[in-house]
Amino acid sequence: MNGTWRYAFMCALTTLALMFAAGHADAGTPLKNSRILYSFCPSGDPCHGGSYPTDLVRGPDGAYYGVALEGGIRDAGVVFRSDPVTLAVSVVHRFNPLSEGSHPLWLTVGSDGNLYGTLTSDGPTGFGNIFRLTLSGEFTELHPFDQYDWANSAMVEDGEGNWFGLLHTDTLDGDVIYKITPDGIFSILHTFESVGGVAAGVVLASDNNLYGVTPYKGKYNNGMAYRLTGDGDFIDLHDFTDVEGEPGSAAPAIGPDGALYGMMVTKLGYSMYRIGLDGQFMVLGSPTGDGIQFAIKEPLTLMPDGFFYGVGEGIYPHGNSIFRV
Repeated sequence: MNGTWRYAFMCALTTLALMFAAGHADAGTPLKNSRILYSFCPSGDPCHGGSYPTDLVRGPDGAYYGVALEGGIRDAGVVFRSDPVTLAVSVVHRFNPLSEGSHPLWLTVGSDGNLYGTLTSDGPTGFGNIFRLTLSGEFTELHPFDQYDWANSAMVEDGEGNWFGLLHTDTLDGDVIYKITPDGIFSILHTFESVGGVAAGVVLASDNNLYGVTPYKGKYNNGMAYRLTGDGDFIDLHDFTDVEGEPGSAAPAIGPDGALYGMMVTKLGYSMYRIGLDGQFMVLGSPTGDGIQFAIKEPLTLMPDGFFYGVGEGIYPHGNSIFRV
């Protein structure tokens, strides 16, 4: 991936508002209190770059961490940190494309206080890996990828330190849900039917089962929400209809009530949905954020303040933005 990292700085900060109260609404209804907290310039804009951020996570130090696909050593990508008070952005780690890998897509925080994520190319095998990074920037490879597989989702951790995620693998002719133990032992838990059937990640709910959505498949081929038990039983929770929309390529988030929340593409734009662990489906409304329509491409993250945070692509002239609902 080409491009030059131009250090990202603060573009816009709006006034904080009351906490979001979820309720039933028709698709297209604006969600109150949606706000843009930080904006990146559009791709190629000479003002400051930083056009390829992904999801944000909150570290044990209270700061917000994320990855950018470009920047650093030979545009291999970086991990950045936003101060919880000043929101000033700094680079935590610049990936070495030869010894580590390049182009990070996902980042999450482990129970040990370290950052975990995936690199999609380069490194010792040439195809990226699963990695661990301390808050001070120390890098460790946990599992290398080969020419037939690559990660396409963020990972989630259970109470025993095991990590789960989605992997595309050509050798099995389909996407899979994998598990990696604290000792680095890698195994496959479930294989989906065909290549490209799954692009979103999995989440671990209060019942200790894995949940996720697919952008395709299901009864109406618009996508589905599913549950995967510890015994490997796969259950279809909800099939998205033409009227409801498609859940897209972002994993759902677990809300304060234990249900699944996420964004879906509708005929009118984008709407937020809620799915209970029993499969009950509800449309909540559409975030407009100061009049800006979003193309939401990354998972939502529930923060301690009760808001969901995410990264969206604004309609021109607005670039990528961090928003909350």
